[in-house]
Parts: sequence; C-alpha cells; structure tokens
Amino acid sequence: FHAGKYSFVTVVIDILIEKNLVILDYGTNDTINKKILTAPRIIFAAVFNGIRAQFSTEQITQAKFKGNTVFAVPIPDSVLWVERREYYRVNIPLTEPVHCRIPLEDDQAAQLYVSDISITGLALIDPKGASALPEEIDSVLTGCTLLLPEHETGTDLQIKNRTSIPTPDGLPDNLRIGCAFVNPTQAFQQKVLQFMQFVERQKKHANS
Repeated sequence: FHAGKYSFVTVVIDILIEKNLVILDYGTNDTINKKILTAPRIIFAAVFNGIRAQFSTEQITQAKFKGNTVFAVPIPDSVLWVERREYYRVNIPLTEPVHCRIPLEDDQAAQLYVSDISITGLALIDPKGASALPEEIDSVLTGCTLLLPEHETGTDLQIKNRTSIPTPDGLPDNLRIGCAFVNPTQAFQQKVLQFMQFVERQKKHANS
C-alpha cells in the first residue's frame, strides 16, 4: 500500500465482517508505522487472479488481534479492478542472494541467481547462457526449487521472455530469463510475499 510518497508491503491477516474491519500485518519499524498511522490517505493495491485491485481509506488505526499489534482499516465500500498485468516486484540485493535450482536432463541441475521476484514470477540470471535451459518461450520447467533464506519451496516455472545482457571484452552475453510461476498456491505466494517484505525492510533499514 501507499501512504503519501511512501510504499509498503503488508499481509491481510483476517477480515472481520461483523466489525467491518480488515486486519493487516503491523510493521517492525516504528518510524514507518507512525507515518502510516498519520497519513491523511492510504491507497491499497493487490493482485488477484492476475488482475490489479485497488481501494483507498482515510482511516487506519493500531489495534490488537489475538494478542498481536496490527493495523485495522474499514472494509472498503468499493474496489477498483484494473485490467492490466502490473505486479509489484522487488529486486534482490547481492547481500541477500536467492537462487533457483532447475532440473536438467541426465540428472543434472542448474542453480541460477534470482534477480527480482513477485508473487507471480521471477527473473533468473543465466551466466553466459551456459545452463542449457530451453530456448522456446512458454516452455515449462518442472520440479524447480526456489531457495529462499531458511526456506526451500518447490514450483514449476514457465519461460516468458529472454533478454541478453552484454558482457565486457566480447565474452558471451549473460541471459535474463523472465519466468511465471505455474499455478502457484496461496501458501507458496505467502512465502514469496514474506520474503519480499523482508527485502523491503532490509532496504529501509540500510537507508535509515
């Protein structure tokens, strides 16, 4: 969601219909939390089934839910659905590297660096195009393993685009391979979103 010039990632914990409230995860940075609570208007954006959804509110409060501090906002009267394929994604810093292990033929596997990630897909860096991944767009890579910090999770990937990244001294180009997650479960997307939140918190901490 967006509060003034600031953008933050959060998670919907619960929807309390009887109290007309949406319960959201509370941040770990007190300075940022105060900016959120004093913002005159908050805009929330998410992606559901590939469609961007958005609503806004002028009411956000700090509350307690099952013993934990949370944000609470009224259930919106209306939601704007935007038919555009735009997804929030984060670039992964080299200080917090993430890799994806991809099975190849003859019981081999390629382990490639993940350069950026969203809840719908990721981008892989293939050094000098040496991994022997399929070149055909829409090829499906089955049985992949996303190696997040302290967590490994399986997924299938579908190749959506391939972009050459020039290297110096005339060496073969690196490849950036954009992939979509194939039928990601809600639990899988939750793990990815939690990692994205972690990356954003680390960036804010480094800049504070």
